[in-house]
Parts: sequence; structure tokens; C-alpha cells
Amino acid sequence: MIKQLLFTSLLLAPCAQSMAQSIKKADNVTMYSISENGKYACSANEGVVVLWNTEKDNNTTTFDDQYYYCDGVSNDGMMAGSVGPTGYEQPIIFTTGKTIYLPMPEDREWAYGSARGISSDGKFVCGLLSDASVDIMDNTTAIIPVVWEIDGDNITCTILPYAEKDFTGRCPQGYHPLLVSESKNRILGRQIDYSGFGGAIIVWDRTAPGEPWTYTILGEDLQYKDGPDFPEYPDEPKIIDYSDYMTEEEIAAYETAYNNWCNNGYVGNAPKREEYITDETRKAQYLEAVEEYNKAAEEYNNKVNEFYNIYYERKSDYSLDLYSFSGSFNGRYVGCPVTKMEFDDYGWPTDVPYPCYYDIDDNCKLTILDDEKYANFGLSGRISDNGDLAVSKPARATMFDARNSYVITAGDNKIVNVYEYLGKTNEGKVNRQTFADGGLEFSWTGYDMETYEQVEVKDSILVGTLLLSADGKNAAGFTTDPNTFTITSWALNSFTTTGINTAKVSKAEAVLRSNIIEDGVIEFVADVENAALFDLSGAALYSGKPQGSSIAAPAQEGIYILKAKLKNGTVRTDKIVVR
Repeated sequence: MIKQLLFTSLLLAPCAQSMAQSIKKADNVTMYSISENGKYACSANEGVVVLWNTEKDNNTTTFDDQYYYCDGVSNDGMMAGSVGPTGYEQPIIFTTGKTIYLPMPEDREWAYGSARGISSDGKFVCGLLSDASVDIMDNTTAIIPVVWEIDGDNITCTILPYAEKDFTGRCPQGYHPLLVSESKNRILGRQIDYSGFGGAIIVWDRTAPGEPWTYTILGEDLQYKDGPDFPEYPDEPKIIDYSDYMTEEEIAAYETAYNNWCNNGYVGNAPKREEYITDETRKAQYLEAVEEYNKAAEEYNNKVNEFYNIYYERKSDYSLDLYSFSGSFNGRYVGCPVTKMEFDDYGWPTDVPYPCYYDIDDNCKLTILDDEKYANFGLSGRISDNGDLAVSKPARATMFDARNSYVITAGDNKIVNVYEYLGKTNEGKVNRQTFADGGLEFSWTGYDMETYEQVEVKDSILVGTLLLSADGKNAAGFTTDPNTFTITSWALNSFTTTGINTAKVSKAEAVLRSNIIEDGVIEFVADVENAALFDLSGAALYSGKPQGSSIAAPAQEGIYILKAKLKNGTVRTDKIVVR
């Protein structure tokens, strides 16, 4: 890229104060969700919820006296979640000193429920309820999608429409509404298929408040190719209850014999139940039932094999990682990592994750970034309202991995560092030094995952997992110190600023070459001993002794100040405009 450097020779002098952003921290917590404005972040871990007002360091509130869970947070710190032990959770919205239990429809019995997504004003919530009368193994959808609308003390709960069968004709386990749009007329979520490991993206829409909801399923055509129709997935035959044919004494005798056989190392043939049924009529009935079951089981297995033969014939190389779900606050963009079946140098198959998202307002246009440079990137947080993707690498990370985040910008799909992206969205008030000063610069010894060789990493910015606000100006996340493995959450937004003196300039002798720089460097005319490069917030982008007669030019367009000490002892300053 060609950078044109236009300059006027200038001198630095103190002037009026401008506001630059600063990093705030919350120790030993992992923030997974951010509010639309970026002011609040929250986390849930092992029944403990933490709410963080990012205006101050460690300005957190912990909810740990019961079994709490949260998944979204409003602009005023109201969280959507649940409370109660596993299997008995009740859907709630809550914040400091306030908890509101969300009602459930009275037309059926519910086992548990959870609120998931919440609007910025806290008056519109989506979530799920579990139908207590339904067993997932009965091939019936048990997890039901719902939405709550809050008007003062009046709270209404509406069951959202959903497909009774997935693409393969099986009954989905359930539906998870996860995010609500600012218009409150769109909900983003996922469909969990029969197996519990796959499914698709689902989008609910309505034309206006009070109008009926409709839904659209996304991702099925990505994961399945054209081909023969799927046969009906069979119902598993009912296992024989041998207590219907045996007395308690016979059962006890059989179980004693069976346990002895197990304890003796499984030597010889296992005892058979019919050998312990003393009544010939019951024995005959039992053997007849076994024969019928074996026939039904054989037929069932044949149908299952038929189903999966077609399944693997139609399955594409792509699968959606629906548990790393992401979407924009305005509801326009929705996505998740997509895994692509590839083969390593030894011919072993492996699922490689790539970023993937839909532009719903553009006829549900699908973008899959499956070039090699996007490999092992996973969507890590909310998508900005203009389509910028928060991504992390590696996509699948443990606390021992040095995970870092980037932003893939809408339109050009360029991968940029977080500090570069936030510097652009914040008009130069953020740069690399902002993150270094905030304690997010690390040096450590790691390992190359391909060669397994030891690697020394020096002075690297490590932001961990990234969360973006709606406008892309504010951000939060959590990172792991690669030396101590301690976890720290961080936030940087317009609510946390610090005063920095900018520079006022006057004419002086130039030290730069006046030409078009094609290789991204600032080239000196004079012999320079030391140089420092500043943005207009006063933050230093470079400071040190140049190697040769040049330093790297800023990647971002804007106005910069270069201060150079020449080898003859004089100091010169230049204003640089990068276009």
C-alpha cells in the first residue's frame, strides 16, 4: 500500500488537554457478555455471576449466594439469566438489589427455564423453557423458545414458532433464542438437532410489536448437499422389562449369578435369564418376547444404517459450531465458526474452524472466510452493527494457550489488531501503547504447535477473547497471563478516559524526505540519533534509536508528530499527514 507523507516543519509545545481512553481491569473473572453501549460486562462460572461496571477497576458485584446464571446484559446493568440448581432453574432478569422472576405460560408444566438475550433498555427478553412432559428420547422437542415483553409490572410471555423437524426429518432437541435486536422485532438463536451436537441458525422476525412472529432457518444448505430424500428416522424398540416375566426370587438368583460371573473375570458364558425362570409358561413368554425384540432391533439397525448412509452421502465438508454463537446488536448480522473437513500432511482428517456469518438484511447473504489466513479463527464476541467481526485465535483454546483476538473489518475482510481497530473507531485516542500501559503486554516462552519447538515471545499485546460494542468504539474481554495463567478481564471504552496533553506546533527545519513512501516507512534526510512518533492524543507510537535511516510509518490514516534528535545535538519536529 502506498502512503503519501505530506509534512510541514514544526516545534512541539504544551497545549490544551484532550481525552484518551484507558484500560480498566477486573481480576480473576472471565467476562463473556457486553452491553450494547459497552459500559457493562458480565460473566457466569459455576453458579457465580459477576457484573462489572467498566468505568472503574474491579468495580464488580458478585452474585454467589444461590445458583446464578447470566447470558446478556443491558445498558443499565440488568442481566438476563436464571437462578436455581441444574434442572430446576427459573428464568429471571436481575441486577444489584433487584431480581424479577419471569412468568411462564400456564398451559403446560415446565421443568426449568432461562433468559438469554436482553434489549439495551431491559424491557425485551428472549430465552427458553423446558417442557416437563416431554422426554427428548421420545423424539419430541423439549426446549421451547419464548420471549418476554416487560411493561412496568406487566410481563407477558409468548411462545415463539419453531420447526417440528430438522433438515434430516428428525425432531430437534430444542431451540435457544440468544440475542434480541434493538428494534425488538428480531431474535437470533440456534436450533439444536436430534443428536444435540448439530443444528442450524434460526432467525425470528415480526413486522412490528404485537404482530405474529415468523422464523427463518439458516445454515442447512451449507451443511447438506442435494441428494436423495432422508428416510424417516426409526423409533428405537422398547427394551424388554424382564421383571414382567420373573419373580423377585428369580431376579435375585440371576443377579447373584451374573455378579459372580463378572467378579470371576467373565470366564465362560454369561448366565441367561431364562435359565432362572422356573415356570415354563413364563419362560416361553419371555423367550418369545426376546425373539420379537431381536427382530425389531435388527429392523431398527437396518433403518438407522439406511438413514446414515444417506446422511453421509449428503453431508458437506462444513459444519456449524453453534455453541460459539455471535450476532450484532441491530440484528442484521448473525454467525458462528464453521468447521471445514480437511486433511493434514499425513492424510488424517481434521475439522478446521473458519469465521462465518450471514447478512440477514441482504437476502441472508452468506460469507465464509475459509482462506488459509483465516484458519483457526473463531468468532469470540458480538459482531458490530456495521459487520466488523470480533475473532480469536486459536478458536479452541484452553487457559494454557496464548489466545489473542483481532477484528475482521466489514467489506475488505482485513484482519487488524485490536488496538489498530479501536484507534480507528476512536479517532486516534487508542493505540498499542494504550494496551501496553494497561498491562496487556507480555513476554513468555511458548511452543510452536506445528513444530513443537520452543519459541520466545517478546513484548506482545495479548487481549485474549474480545467483545465489541454495537458501534465498535468500545470493547472488553478477558485474557490469561501466559506466565502465571491468572485470568484478568479488561475494558476500554468512552466511559473510561484519561487526560493527555496534545501538541501545538510551529515551524522548524524538516528532517524527512519529501516523497511518496511505497514501503511503509518514514525516511530521514538528516542523521538521526533518536526519534519519537506521537499521535494527536499525545500517545507515543514509537520511541527509540532508528535502525538505519527510517522507521515504520503508521498504518492508519491521520495526522502525527515526529520528534527527532539529530546526531549534531539539535532537535527537529515534523507534522506528518498519512493519507
